[in-house]
Amino acid sequence: MPKECANNEEIEIFMNTIAIVLENYHTDYVINIDETPVRVEQQTQYTIAYKGDITPPIRKNYCPKTIISAICDITLSERKLPITFLAKGKGQVCQRNLNVHLPNITDCTPKGKANTPSCVNMIPTVSNYVNGEPGCLIWDAYGSHWVEEVMEAAEEFGIELVSVPKNTTPISQPLDYGVFGPLQWTYNGQIKKL
Repeated sequence: MPKECANNEEIEIFMNTIAIVLENYHTDYVINIDETPVRVEQQTQYTIAYKGDITPPIRKNYCPKTIISAICDITLSERKLPITFLAKGKGQVCQRNLNVHLPNITDCTPKGKANTPSCVNMIPTVSNYVNGEPGCLIWDAYGSHWVEEVMEAAEEFGIELVSVPKNTTPISQPLDYGVFGPLQWTYNGQIKKL
């Protein structure tokens, strides 16, 4: 990472904050969350024909590519937590269509990406992961993470929010650099083999 890309003052503040977090919370109660896009291919077949036609004129395999977001969480003690999938849509139907199995979770947003309501929804989820005890959530500087509604929810549930400094992903965002990168590389390799 080129030094000119990162703000040294922000890095120092982050490192000092993490040192305090390590003194104040059990490692199971310090959670890193990050979001990554996931391409989902839904194989379906459709036929266009008149009713009763034994030789339909059009029969086609259809494979729409849908991008959804996966929000992954890991504790400082390396405990993997359930994945939250963000479906594109407005209600529970779009969530059911993902067919996500427990203990993983679904939520929906108009674009299938994190927004203020989905970030607010993550706070009680994080609180459940820390058994309702005070905890710490480390996530990046994405705009919807740092709005008033999210910060109020965090305060209500006793969750301290810590921001990863911009341009420091390799050293301060382990999920992004150490998990999502290799996962995406492996996934793309498997898709190319098909």
